[in-house]
Amino acid sequence: MPRHSRFAAFSLIELLVTLAVLAITLAIAVPGFTQLVRSQQVQGAAQELYALLLYTRSEAASRGRSVTLKPAQGSTWRGTLTVTAGSTSLRQVTLRDAVVLASAANSIVFRADGRLGGNATCISICPAVDGATCQRIRILASGQIALPASGGCS
Repeated sequence: MPRHSRFAAFSLIELLVTLAVLAITLAIAVPGFTQLVRSQQVQGAAQELYALLLYTRSEAASRGRSVTLKPAQGSTWRGTLTVTAGSTSLRQVTLRDAVVLASAANSIVFRADGRLGGNATCISICPAVDGATCQRIRILASGQIALPASGGCS
């Protein structure tokens, strides 16, 4: 048995090369990860809004009267959305700060028969930082709700 045993260890050069490779990998991966997070935030908000629209439509049918989905504060689709039947508030949902909604309609009204109380409309859900990965929900006059909106929003 030899008296002198050598310890297996990394040299300083090997450690620096490993750190450099790690730094390059992170520099490439982080922007892609940020885009993935934004995309998931938009997708989550779109699913939440889709469910709220379905709830609004089903409440109109079950109550036998018009039910409205609208922003809690004026006509700006930010902050909190409110579902109301007349003067009765049925549900409030607070939107995530990471997303922004846009729609030409000030409110969305479903009639008792499940149809839209106006023209077909579309709601865009975009990240608050950049609008590159927007999703759209289309609501037809028949009351059908489509996510994602096929054929665009015209």
